[in-house]
Amino acid sequence: MKKFVHFLFLSALPSLLIGQEASTEPASVASTGIGMDDLVLLMLVSLGLVLVLLAVAQVRLIRTEIRALQNLERKNQGLEPLPEPMTLMDWYRKRVVGLKPIEMEEDLIMEDHSYDGIHEMDNGMPPWLKWMFVGTIAFAVIYMAWYQVLGYGPTQYEEYAAEMEKGNAIKDAWRKKMADAMSEENVTLSDDPKDLAEGKQLFLDNCAACHGNLGEGGSGPNLTDLYWLHGGGIRNVFRTISYGVPEKGMIPWNDQMSPGEIRNIASFVLTLEGTNPPDALEPQGELWTGEETQSQDSTKQSTDTLEVTEESMVAQTQ
Repeated sequence: MKKFVHFLFLSALPSLLIGQEASTEPASVASTGIGMDDLVLLMLVSLGLVLVLLAVAQVRLIRTEIRALQNLERKNQGLEPLPEPMTLMDWYRKRVVGLKPIEMEEDLIMEDHSYDGIHEMDNGMPPWLKWMFVGTIAFAVIYMAWYQVLGYGPTQYEEYAAEMEKGNAIKDAWRKKMADAMSEENVTLSDDPKDLAEGKQLFLDNCAACHGNLGEGGSGPNLTDLYWLHGGGIRNVFRTISYGVPEKGMIPWNDQMSPGEIRNIASFVLTLEGTNPPDALEPQGELWTGEETQSQDSTKQSTDTLEVTEESMVAQTQ
């Protein structure tokens, strides 16, 4: 009994210490996000639990003393002692498990349930099997209420939509990373609606002033026909937007836009081919046949354009 009381005291000790720290160090409590009221409530609940356990232990002790006195009196009268009270383990075996002891095996045999010398006994199910069966029923009830009745849990359709959204975010991040690593040597045409929508908005914000909202041309050439001054196709258009044409007033955009944004503008510009907007300018340049210019001349042209860009920037700073 003394060990049990010591155990209860040690169980209550942390709550007492928490209460003492809460009263002496309010700043540290506030830093952890736990309020004073929460600590006081925790301390009171812990103390209440300890008092309940102490009361139960005291009741059991009194009952044990009373039973000892009754047995002593019955012994003096020559009577049998009182039977021992049912322990928690006895209650578990009898009420929860429900299995009869092996000593009763002969009485449990069911004579009409005998097959090939194997007799069936009228005994309960094994505890693990019975409670697993009960657990599945309880789980089914909780699952049904959580997902179908209360609607707290996500359905399979909602989980699918969430996974698709997560996958699209990963795909978009990967595409952006790959787009930022593009150059005129490895750029590819994009037909993704998101990329084209972004390219259209960038075109309207930065290019429409010279080329028109529909690409019909203005101070800059018409972008809707098959004629190009600096070559058509995704690579040439990407190169032209990136390095610009400073001698004709088109600034380089590679210092203001990412490669992915330039790719999107170039992809959108190529969708304007054959749209025939009203008031379009006459074709300029040469007819584009669809072949990418990968010769040394095009490389030299890009290098010359860079040099002209640097010279123009130096001239502006002077």
